[in-house]
Amino acid sequence: MNPSPHPAFADFLLAAAGRIDAYLRLTLAELMRLRPEPSADSAEGGDRYRPMLDFLTARIEQAGGAVLSGSSDRCAAMPGEHVDPGDAGTAAGGLSARLGDVAEGPSAPPTLVQIANLEQTACVAVLLTQIQLLAEFARRGGPGLGPYLFRFVGPDEPAPFHPACDAFGAPLAGVPVVVHQPTSLVPRLAGPGILPFTCRFNTPDRPQAALEIFPLVAMELEKLARRLREQAPGGPAAAPAVVCNLGVLGGYGLSAESAARRVEVEVAARTRANPDRVAMKLIEFLDEAAGPYTAVHGDSTARIDPRTGAPALRHHFDVQVDTTAEQQRFRIVFHGLPGPMGPCGTTDGAVTKAAYMLAALLKASAAFPNVKAAARLSDGSGDAGRIELRGAMSFLPPTVAADLRAQMRVCVDKAVQKLCRLRGLRSDPSMVALSFEDYCEPWTCAPDSSLAEAFQAAAGLAGVRLATEGPPPVSPPAARAARLGCPVVVFGP
Repeated sequence: MNPSPHPAFADFLLAAAGRIDAYLRLTLAELMRLRPEPSADSAEGGDRYRPMLDFLTARIEQAGGAVLSGSSDRCAAMPGEHVDPGDAGTAAGGLSARLGDVAEGPSAPPTLVQIANLEQTACVAVLLTQIQLLAEFARRGGPGLGPYLFRFVGPDEPAPFHPACDAFGAPLAGVPVVVHQPTSLVPRLAGPGILPFTCRFNTPDRPQAALEIFPLVAMELEKLARRLREQAPGGPAAAPAVVCNLGVLGGYGLSAESAARRVEVEVAARTRANPDRVAMKLIEFLDEAAGPYTAVHGDSTARIDPRTGAPALRHHFDVQVDTTAEQQRFRIVFHGLPGPMGPCGTTDGAVTKAAYMLAALLKASAAFPNVKAAARLSDGSGDAGRIELRGAMSFLPPTVAADLRAQMRVCVDKAVQKLCRLRGLRSDPSMVALSFEDYCEPWTCAPDSSLAEAFQAAAGLAGVRLATEGPPPVSPPAARAARLGCPVVVFGP
């Protein structure tokens, strides 16, 4: 990879600056129009993104690119479906696009891979603008600059380079990678490691205990992440890069490395109290529990969505009442904003939010011994005593993965002991099984690498000074690409 911008292409970009700005603005406006509302009552997977995927497919094909994942129908297929690894393929749910005559197979990999998540609309617009510019440059007789691979990652797709789910990673080992996510236009050359994990709650003899132990485990993991943030070697600037992301609970959420849109819990209570009064008390508890959550993770209900002028999230939760002669039923719907794993305070996942609020309810239940209540997920699983929680913990030096795994096991043990004391249960280690996937170490890109020097050269050409301050980006794709020996830069608006 040549760190100096191609002279002809640099002149072309400078001459086209006005058109680039206009195209980028129009593309961003169209993508924002097509982007699904986070609170829409629809499936969380690729079907919500069908209009955006159709738009991307049409623009890529118009530019002469090839959509390697096939037609737009394939783009919305279930995760886990793959094309031939020799095609640098992708799990269905996203798009991989290439320009020019890219030879098939690992013997001729692209010279640069660029990745953006469909949830981060501005980054998608930047990549689509690049594709259009390269196509126009080629039409004007410019020399070939590729081959390049552009990848648009669907929200229901595992992070690129995931060893268990991604067929396109291995052929690209060592190829420079740019992961586009918000960095305020500052290239980031380092980031935290990623440790994915799964907690399986197994309480068949007391089914409601599976959901009761979930918030206790989650809050212990939150405490651990808070301690690690306080110990971050870069101080407050680096601390947000340490986060415990809870992505999947039962049938809710898409992946361990994303934020879930919603979690629904059904509470059945036997009490003679007026159901409306019980509902009001329940709402009071949940409102109070939202405070500690927003203090750590931010308040999306106070942030305005520029598309609509309304709050990014209308409510943190809703409570619905369904009373019968035998019992009172309350359905609690916890709302979040879907998106990829990110620094602490930048994501709003429904699983983590549910953990905070259910932990508060569990603690308050001790004050109402005469109210017999049981809760379960409303995901239709049919087995309340078995629930799976999946997430990922990011970490910075001097923390190492082995120590982090040991500390997380201590967190789980503490949560089990707390529940057993609260409910008078006999302690049983099999109540929670904690397992881990392959981890990625904290990563760095050498400042004198060709990729870093290319950013420096481009910044000089544009008259931009590159700053170095700011938190390391939380990026599983970047960490996994670095593990394959790829030089990596994280960069975006």
